[in-house]
Amino acid sequence: MVRNILFAHKQFRNKSKRFRILPGKVIKKIIVGFLFAFLIFPIVIVAWKQLLVKNIYCFESNIACREGFGDNFRAYLNNSPTESISGIKKLLRQNDLLKSYKVSYVFPSTVKVNVEFKSPVIAVKGDSNWFALLDIDGTVLELTESTNIKKLEVKGGLPNIGEKVPKNIYFGCLLYEKISKILEIESFKIEDDRINLILKNTGILYIFPLDGDSDYLTGAINLIVSRLNNPDKETTIEKSEIKEIDFRFKNPVIRKK
Repeated sequence: MVRNILFAHKQFRNKSKRFRILPGKVIKKIIVGFLFAFLIFPIVIVAWKQLLVKNIYCFESNIACREGFGDNFRAYLNNSPTESISGIKKLLRQNDLLKSYKVSYVFPSTVKVNVEFKSPVIAVKGDSNWFALLDIDGTVLELTESTNIKKLEVKGGLPNIGEKVPKNIYFGCLLYEKISKILEIESFKIEDDRINLILKNTGILYIFPLDGDSDYLTGAINLIVSRLNNPDKETTIEKSEIKEIDFRFKNPVIRKK
């Protein structure tokens, strides 16, 4: 029985070690820590809200942004850093001309905006003397009177900056881009119901539809041009006799002069 009492006492001592009361100094430190957190944290939040943005700088490839861009950022001056950054990001998300952007806060009163604009891949000329510079998705990035990039003509007016060109013009741009990689184009014009193409040093008019498979049409004209330039026994018509070749049908239609 004495042995059982000793064993029970030992078990009680082992359990009591697990629930040992912390020393008074440790408890005081914990209490002070909690009080410090509850007092200081609200002060930090209030102080952060009192900081106001006094400067907003915009950069494009490490130089100042183009004239006029970012003028609407001024609406977020004298706001808190959080409000300014949130508002500027909202404006940038709505801009279809941008490829990427970054907005950062520089203590104590500056917001820095870095932007990267999309690059034009083709120029479209309408009835006016202006060219619309398009990105790969067909969005108008800029209107200009001259350009050195690839050009094609369309009948009618041009969309405004930030707008997309109609589907038929976009298809024409895709076709132009693919054909120009393998053949030299002299002129390329999108009409109301068709696309007219003339290659350099041929004089032959190639006619395409305003929609369809651009890869198939590119392969078709490449094959025909190759056969005309390198005739074999199966070639029954001379290149000099051809006026136009029409790809709007299942099988291309050749019309003589």
